[in-house]
Amino acid sequence: WGSYQLIVVDSFNCSSTTDFLINEIPAPIVELTDTSLCDLFFQIENIVSFTGSQWSASSNNITFYNESDTNPSLESSESGIYTISYEDTLCNTQASFQIEFIPDPYTEVKDTLLCNGENYTLIALTEDQNTGYLWDNGSIQNSIDINQTNYYWVTASNSCGTYTDSAYILFYDCDLNVPNVFTPNNDGNNDYFQLIDYQGIDTFNCYIYNRWGNLIRTFNQANFTWDGKTINGNETEDGVYFYVIKAMTNGGKEINKHGNIHLIRND
Repeated sequence: WGSYQLIVVDSFNCSSTTDFLINEIPAPIVELTDTSLCDLFFQIENIVSFTGSQWSASSNNITFYNESDTNPSLESSESGIYTISYEDTLCNTQASFQIEFIPDPYTEVKDTLLCNGENYTLIALTEDQNTGYLWDNGSIQNSIDINQTNYYWVTASNSCGTYTDSAYILFYDCDLNVPNVFTPNNDGNNDYFQLIDYQGIDTFNCYIYNRWGNLIRTFNQANFTWDGKTINGNETEDGVYFYVIKAMTNGGKEINKHGNIHLIRND
């Protein structure tokens, strides 16, 4: 770099002289390192450019407040790993680095109804960004075994903070609530003989007999529905039928019930 003189001579020996200065522009100073952040905002710093800068990103999720600033700020619309690229507008110097926006920790546990005597594993929702769990009883696993009615709390954590959720787990005396009348006339109202409540049933058998003691239907699932027909699809007569139910809850309680069913098609 320095001062120079340019002399131009034509074929007639005429000349022209011009003085000019050449300056050497320093190369940009670009020091970029991969970065992990806990929010969706980042301020670029310590970049020096003498001729102008141009920034770009690997995703449309990244927005620069001014991509031609030497040290712009940027934000992301969602968490993730993005490549941020720099280019000097004159010297064509290029560089890039990665930004990882770490999601906040998150978990959840759900309220649950259970039968007395049942052992239950309460599992906290796991997310990739979570690095640890802590329950109110001191456990650091993502699940705990419980057998008592109570509120249970779990906190998920990572380098960005914590998130806590709770669940109410109710243990109660599970039983079967059996109706004694139904009207299978296809009017959309009480068309089936079915259990009103069958929470927490492990094994189940139901036998339905006619007035003469003949077995006409059997069911082995607590969510059964009887439409008033035999196993062959024939409609049974209006009248009184008899049911026998033998079941076991998840907590080991035996349930034995029997009674009458009134089948009425024409009300």
